[in-house]
Amino acid sequence: MNQLNKISVLLLSASLLLTGCGGTGTSSSSSSSSSSSSSSSSSSSSSSSSSSSSSSGQYTNGQVVNVLVQVSGPGTASPSSLQLLFGTTVPTFPIPITLSPAQGNKVISASGCPGQLVGNVFQMAKMDNNCTLSVQFGSASSSSSSSSSSSSSSSSSSSSSSSSSSSGAVTSGIKYRGVSLAGAEFGDKKFPGVYETDYIYPAQSSVEYFKNKKMNTVRVPFLWERLQPTLNQAFDATEFARLDLFVTESTSKGMVVVIDPHNYARYRGNLIGSSQVPVSAFANFWTRLATAYKGNDRVIFALMNEPNTMKTEDWLTAANAGAKAVRDTGANNLILVPGNAWTGAHSWTQTFYGTANAQVMKNFVDPKNNFAFEFHQYFDSDYSGVKPECTAEGDKQLAQATQWLVENNYRGFLGEFGGGNNANCKATIERVMKHLEANKQWIGWTWWAAGPWWGSYFLSIEQPTSGGDAPQMSWLTPFLK
Repeated sequence: MNQLNKISVLLLSASLLLTGCGGTGTSSSSSSSSSSSSSSSSSSSSSSSSSSSSSSGQYTNGQVVNVLVQVSGPGTASPSSLQLLFGTTVPTFPIPITLSPAQGNKVISASGCPGQLVGNVFQMAKMDNNCTLSVQFGSASSSSSSSSSSSSSSSSSSSSSSSSSSSGAVTSGIKYRGVSLAGAEFGDKKFPGVYETDYIYPAQSSVEYFKNKKMNTVRVPFLWERLQPTLNQAFDATEFARLDLFVTESTSKGMVVVIDPHNYARYRGNLIGSSQVPVSAFANFWTRLATAYKGNDRVIFALMNEPNTMKTEDWLTAANAGAKAVRDTGANNLILVPGNAWTGAHSWTQTFYGTANAQVMKNFVDPKNNFAFEFHQYFDSDYSGVKPECTAEGDKQLAQATQWLVENNYRGFLGEFGGGNNANCKATIERVMKHLEANKQWIGWTWWAAGPWWGSYFLSIEQPTSGGDAPQMSWLTPFLK
């Protein structure tokens, strides 16, 4: 008999052990189980399994065994059910693991599971050892965890549904909290430029400072032209060594690094998609960069900083080519995808720059479906971030983007935001942070900015040399965990 997956379900009020072997379940509590499946009209579940190999023992080719577990006890609404579906053949991925959102049920976290949590659905990319899904039913006081392990000879798919009727508390999806460490993108009028004169990579002392502040993510902007002086050719060895040293040392400290070609969808001033910079050259760049970091799951690939002054459709073509190039290397890393028009959250649904990002970017394709849309948002009068005042209410500027994420079941990442040291900006940033925390479609943020050469720049929160932390650091501190 094939070795089949074993899934254990633990509730605060009841403990059950289910095993796929033979399609039977055993219970150590008063809960009941059966080998047939049932669900109510108010719950939703889905599973997929493809039949491509034969099996032996009590399973027939392509058979799926359904185990329905009824649970009850303090904090669960009556009764709740978790439905697990086992298969003997390799399923079609990604597998959606879904709870009924109308009933206030949700997958609240996924630990060690290849895939992504999008709204109420965990898209499992593959089966893997030590995969744990935390599931919250309609009452915020009760949760369950499902752990799965698999061998190369077996796999399973699972889906969860619930018939509870109470609503749960909002659970934040924020996983990445950090800052952009600028410097390597400086001197953009000089190629290659002189290192430590025209540009510089941030020091590890800065990384350690922000780690000690409980940030876990640093975004490192750099220039495409310095890393790849000639399109479609090898990276400059010296320049790549500088980037790689920063990435390697930072991730070895447990930090996540967002690598950010800070080029505005251009190379030496020419747009991606032009005759000078064909889309294939952008794909080549990402093939090389993804190959270098596909083995480091602490590296996030930000496709490009702030595409602008181009057709949104042209940027989509480039973004899709970049994502395909990344995935063709075998990389599973999270991809951040910006929109056109400097990827502003406030303008995501607007059309002054052409077709709205909200319309076009729904056609973005990631073959492995592990991506988030990257937004930037400043709060001065023209949303440029060049003035220290904040005249726009931050949460309102994010509201339409958030709604778009919700409606389309996407994830968002706020890659740049900030404000000057004044009462209006403080209030604005606090509203922004609360909005991000309250809307689980948002998975992370990085403040703009820090770095060794900012001096008295009004947005800098670089580690202090005298006089203590930058004032804005105290605004972020309550949201660092």
